[in-house]
Amino acid sequence: MKNEVLWGVIGSGGIARRRTIPEGIIPAKNARLITVFDINQEVNEAVASQFNAIASHTIEELLLSEIDAVYIATPVNMHLGQVILSAKAGKHIFCEKPLGLTIQEAEGMGAICKKEGLFLGTAFFASPTTAQRISWSYMVPKAASLPRVLLDRILQAR
Repeated sequence: MKNEVLWGVIGSGGIARRRTIPEGIIPAKNARLITVFDINQEVNEAVASQFNAIASHTIEELLLSEIDAVYIATPVNMHLGQVILSAKAGKHIFCEKPLGLTIQEAEGMGAICKKEGLFLGTAFFASPTTAQRISWSYMVPKAASLPRVLLDRILQAR
């Protein structure tokens, strides 16, 4: 197993810029931010500069990079398509809450990640929703493929 997980971020502004990148990815000893993408290219360039990452111009460009995993921090209506693209590109996925708009979307995301042998995780509140509980059934078996310290740090992120 590698000592380091190489990350890409889809939706680099907002919560990713304020919390997840500086509090989760950057301080983790076994993680490195490689590339970021946001539909607002001005914000994306600023985030890339701030965290010494590559500013990808498309999600496809981000997924073609050397990353192992993606953190998806976009509006929930974008999650399904972005998870599918990421899974088809062979990337492990950590997706902001809620995972999907419906239980069926969450199950579909879990199914494609399971089929591809990939980790799928989501952020969650202390009282998880049904969709989040469903995602755990897909997340837990793959958790062993990521370094424990990184997984703990991200799963405990606020």
